[in-house]
Amino acid sequence: MKEGAINPYVVLAPAEDDVVGEEPQITIANTGWSEEEMEQMRALGYDGMDIIRAWYS
Repeated sequence: MKEGAINPYVVLAPAEDDVVGEEPQITIANTGWSEEEMEQMRALGYDGMDIIRAWYS
């Protein structure tokens, strides 16, 4: 990936200190999927949000 390019697998969120009265945002790093599992999911057409939904469902 080029430097400065937007990574489609990252959910941008404010720093936890900036969040008032809300739960902090989650990313695919918060799941327990291995890199191999996530690559397989991406190969099947899953995006970052699909990977997160699959983990928490």
